[in-house]
Amino acid sequence: MKKSTLFSAVLFVFSALFSAEITVNPENAQILLSAECGGIAEFAAKDLQHHLKMITGKTIPVVSVPQKDKFTFLFTNPQGMKSEEARFEVTARGVTFAGDDEKSPRGELKAFGRRRTGSITAVAEFLERQLHIRWMEPGDNGVFYIPASQLKLTEGKFTWHPWRLISRHIRPDYPGGYYRSGKLNTAGIPESLQYSRDEYNAKSRENLIWMKHHRMGGRVYIPFGHSFTRWWKRYGKNHPEYFALFNGKRAPARPQKPETIKMCVSNEALQNKIVELWADRKPRPAYINICENDWEDYCECVSCRKLDVTPPGEKWQDHLSDRYFYFANQVLAKARKIDPRVKVSIYAYASYVTPPIKTKVSPGVVVGLVPSMTSLEKMQKVYEGWRKMGAETLFQRPNDLHCNIGLPMGFEKQLWQGFQIGFKNGIVGTDYDCSHGFWGASGVAEYILARAHNYPEASFEELLAHYCEGFGNAKNEIREYYSYWRRNIWEKRIMPDRAELAKAGRYGDSRRGLMWRLAQYYTEADFSITGKILEKAAGKARTPVEKKRIEWLLLCHKHFLMTYKAICAPKEKKMSAAQELLKFRIGNREKLNSNLLRQGTIEIKYGDLTGIAKAAKFKGIQDVRMISNRWYFSPDPQDEGIKAKWAQWPWYKYKKEWSPIYVDCHWENQTRPDVPEKLKKSLKNYDGFGWYAQSFSTPESWKGKKIGIFFGAVDEAALIYLNGRQVYTREFKNDDDWRSAFIVPVSGAIDWRKKHQIITVRVEDNRGAGGIWQPVFLVQIPSGE
Repeated sequence: MKKSTLFSAVLFVFSALFSAEITVNPENAQILLSAECGGIAEFAAKDLQHHLKMITGKTIPVVSVPQKDKFTFLFTNPQGMKSEEARFEVTARGVTFAGDDEKSPRGELKAFGRRRTGSITAVAEFLERQLHIRWMEPGDNGVFYIPASQLKLTEGKFTWHPWRLISRHIRPDYPGGYYRSGKLNTAGIPESLQYSRDEYNAKSRENLIWMKHHRMGGRVYIPFGHSFTRWWKRYGKNHPEYFALFNGKRAPARPQKPETIKMCVSNEALQNKIVELWADRKPRPAYINICENDWEDYCECVSCRKLDVTPPGEKWQDHLSDRYFYFANQVLAKARKIDPRVKVSIYAYASYVTPPIKTKVSPGVVVGLVPSMTSLEKMQKVYEGWRKMGAETLFQRPNDLHCNIGLPMGFEKQLWQGFQIGFKNGIVGTDYDCSHGFWGASGVAEYILARAHNYPEASFEELLAHYCEGFGNAKNEIREYYSYWRRNIWEKRIMPDRAELAKAGRYGDSRRGLMWRLAQYYTEADFSITGKILEKAAGKARTPVEKKRIEWLLLCHKHFLMTYKAICAPKEKKMSAAQELLKFRIGNREKLNSNLLRQGTIEIKYGDLTGIAKAAKFKGIQDVRMISNRWYFSPDPQDEGIKAKWAQWPWYKYKKEWSPIYVDCHWENQTRPDVPEKLKKSLKNYDGFGWYAQSFSTPESWKGKKIGIFFGAVDEAALIYLNGRQVYTREFKNDDDWRSAFIVPVSGAIDWRKKHQIITVRVEDNRGAGGIWQPVFLVQIPSGE
C-alpha cells in the first residue's frame, strides 16, 4: 500500500519519523501498567502480551513493580487527550502506550464495544505498524503474523484519532432466539451445531475483539433501532390512538408479531408521550430515538395521509418521508422546550428512505439513512436529496451485508463503493447490519469495510492487497481467487439480476431469490476453477502460518462446494448430499471458523435448502423411501371434509374428483403444467383448509419394524390420516412450526393385506403461504425412537 494512503494527514499524525532499529529480546522485557490505568488499559496490556507470545513463543510478564534494565512496554493514562486518541512511542528503553479510555475498573472487562478504547487502539496500531500483524478473522487462527525469536522495532512516535467518524460500527451477528436450559434455541438447527451459553459468549467476545483491533467503536453513542416494539403491550389497551390505523383497526396487523405495529405519527398525544418518557429519565439522554418499527402496514388515518406528498405515478405508501420527518421535527421542537441541546434520531428506511419533498429536516434531527448498494447512482442521489432538504447529520446504517448466503459472492467492492458514497457525502458515523461471521466466504468484504473506516482515502485495490498480504507468499493467488468470485459471480451474474432476484425472492428479498435459484448463478466449474487457484496458493506457502491459513481456506472451499451441491442436488440425491454436508459441518465446526448456526437458520428459513434439518431428523433412521411429490388435492373452503369423511375415500375417488398438486412448494406457488390453471388461480391467495391424498407401498421387509412418515414441512396445522384412521394431529403453536420437519409414527395403521396404503392430510392455513411444501418420506425408525 502507498505510504501517502497509509499515513493520511487527515486521520493520522506523526510526531517524528521512524528512524533507528531496536532489537528486543522477549526474555529481557516486561509489560508495566501505571497506577492510573483502568480496565481498558489492562485489557490492552494482556492483548499485547498475547500477540507477542504468538510471535516469539515467549510470555512477557505483566508487572506492577518494574525491574531495572529491562525493555519496558509501559501503559499510561495521561490527561488532556482527544476523544478516542491513541499514541505509542518507541525508544531504545521501551515502548510507551497512551489512550483515551472510558473509565472502567480493573478486572474482567465484560463489554467495551461502544466505549472509548484508546489503549486498545494504541496496541493495535503498534502491532500492525511495527510487527506486521493482520487480524483476518476473529480468534487466534485468524491472526496473520511473522514468527520471530526477537522483536525488531523502529524508533518513533505515532498518534491516531478518528477525525469525523464519531461512531464506527459493524454489528456482529448471531441467530435470533434465546437460551433455554443453557442452550441457544434455534428452530430446526441440529443440536450438534448449536452453541452452549459459554460457546456463544466466547464467539461474541472474539468478534468484538476483532472489531476493536480494526478500530471499530466510537466516542458518541447515537441510539438507533426500532423504538416502539414494546408499545402495544404497554399502551395498546388504554391508548390505541398512538398506533396506526390499518384496515380500519388500530391493532397489530400481525397479532403474532405485535412488535411490528406502526405508529400514528401525526398524533400529538403520541408525540407528547415520547417527550414525557424522555424527560422523566434520569439521567436524561442526549438523544431521543423515534425510529419506526419494522415491516409495513403504515397508518392510513386522514391526519397521517394529509402529511404525505406522493410523486406522480407512485402509490402513497411508497413515499412516506414527509410524514415521518414532520413527526421528527415535532418531537424535536417539543423536547427542545425542555432541553435546547437534545437531538432526535430516526431512520430513513424502506418507504421513507428517499428525502421528503416539502418537509425540511430540522437541525438536531439525526438521519439514520438505510441506503442500498444495489444502485450506487441512486444512492448518491439519495444523499444529495437529504442534504438539499436540510439534513445536517447523516448516519449510514445499511442492510447490505444481509445479501450474504454463506458462499463466496464477490460483493466486497460494491460494499466499499457504498461506504465511499456515504463518506464523501459527510456521514458522521456508521452502523452496518451485519457481519454474519461467514469468514471464509465474505471475510474479505468485512476486512475491507472495517479498514475503509480508518483509511477512507485508500483505493479498493490497495485495501484488497492489504488483505491478501495476510496470506504471505500466496498473496497473488489469493487475490486471483477473490477476484474470480467478484468478476464472474457478482459483477457478471448477480448484480445485473438483482431486481429479478428480489422479485423471485418475494417482498424484495434478493438473497432468498438467489438461494432459490442458486443453480442459475453458480456452477461446479466455478468451484473447480477456484479450487485449482487455492491449490496453487498452497504450493506457494512457506511459513507454518501461511500454510495454516491456506489449509483453512481450502477447507472452507470444500464446505462451499458441499453446500452448493446440497442446495442444487436433484431430489433423488438430496438426502445423501444433506447428510454428507451435516456430517462435514459437525466434524469441522471449529476449524471452519464460520457461524454455521447463522448459516443454518438462513437455509432453514428459506425452506431447509441444504436439507440439514431433515438430515438431522433422519439421523439413525434405518431406511428411507421417498413418497412421490405429486399428490391429489382439494380446497375445503367450507371445512366440510371431516364431516363428509374425505379421509375414508377409496383411492380411485381421489384421482377422479381431486386435482394434481405438488408438495415440494406451497399451494400458492404451483407451476407445473399438469396442475389445472383454474386450481392455480384459486390457490394464489388462498387461506383456509385444503386436503391432500397420496398412496404408497411399504416394503415387506419392514414388517415388524417401527415405521413413520417424515414431513419436511407443513404450513401451518395438519390432521394426518392413514387408511382412513387419524394417526397424528400437528398443531401450529410456535412461529417456526410452519418450516419444521416432523415424523408421524404409523406402524399400527399399516394394512399389510393391501399393496398400497392411502395417506390423507387436512391442512389449515390462516395467513401467508400454506400447505405441504417440503417432500414427504416413508422411513424406518430405530426402535428406541
